[in-house]
Amino acid sequence: MMKTIMQSSGATRGVFIQSNLDGELTVVAEGKIDKSHVDVLRAVSLDYYQSVPKSVIMYVARTRETLSIGLGANPTHEQFKKDIYLEINSLCSVFCTPIMK
Repeated sequence: MMKTIMQSSGATRGVFIQSNLDGELTVVAEGKIDKSHVDVLRAVSLDYYQSVPKSVIMYVARTRETLSIGLGANPTHEQFKKDIYLEINSLCSVFCTPIMK
């Protein structure tokens, strides 16, 4: 599923995060298009996973709304300005969507 979503959206990297029974967000898979496969990870708490824009993920988890940010001309939206991941990495865009039952 991740590979299809990444290819259709033009993404070069994707991360699948799910909520466990306690409501904790955990990273369970990461995909990179250049590798042409998805790595299934041992569930890692979002608290310990540094390779994602956590402010974006927390926003989407809280609002349950899809968020798409073009970062080319405008480095970040105001509310995500202090996100360390977005500050450090040169990203073209960020897309985050909730998948609910």
